[in-house]
Amino acid sequence: MVRLRHIARIIAYGTAGFIIAALSGALFSGHSLQALDLRPQTVQAGVPAPEPVRSADFGTWSYKAGRNDKGILEATVVYDSNSVKGLRAYAAANRAAAAQIAALGGPVEIQVVFREPLGLEEYRAWASALGLAADTVELRTLDAVGQRSTLSLFPRGKEPLPQAALDTQLAGANKAAGPLTVRGVFAVRGTVAATRLPEVLADKRIFLPDITAAFIKRDLATAGVADAAQVRVTVFQPYWQMEDLGLDSFR
Repeated sequence: MVRLRHIARIIAYGTAGFIIAALSGALFSGHSLQALDLRPQTVQAGVPAPEPVRSADFGTWSYKAGRNDKGILEATVVYDSNSVKGLRAYAAANRAAAAQIAALGGPVEIQVVFREPLGLEEYRAWASALGLAADTVELRTLDAVGQRSTLSLFPRGKEPLPQAALDTQLAGANKAAGPLTVRGVFAVRGTVAATRLPEVLADKRIFLPDITAAFIKRDLATAGVADAAQVRVTVFQPYWQMEDLGLDSFR
């Protein structure tokens, strides 16, 4: 049997466009976001383990790549997300790697985690100025008694956070889960020009500029994996852990 670090556990409302979850999140390079439980789970017998392709350990983080039963190349990033020291080390490693990736040019997949939620207009201005093409935007929401939840939107087109789509999805979430207050955007996944990475690294509002997906693609290509550019990378998004550990530890 296979043991997984993350298992999907979601509450979804509507047909598409958002997921609201009461647990931590992870971002998937190449497909939609799911909200994932951190507790190890046991997969049912008969589910085939991925066919190993490559694994690499970079000290503060590592990854394993393999092919699923459909032959699709997938990779999972592992790092210590449960301690301030581990998160700080992972963020530092990504910053160092981002400086290398910036020199290569081209578009870069990135997952940005802010030190605290950005207001909606502040986020829109930041994303537009950076030229970020957002795939998934995660917003911190609170219910009437202060229970945390996440509203995830999947923008289409050039708008980094379409207000009409947000209003529609929030209305549906409010109807299903009670009135929610939007605190702001705490994470976003998307694509940015490599030449803009120095701006990301210099932005004091950003704790984690996660470029492991781009780094893994390069590493697989260097290892001779023909379809390295199509790899689907699972990267755990640690904002819930940051809150639990105390956001002041990441300022």
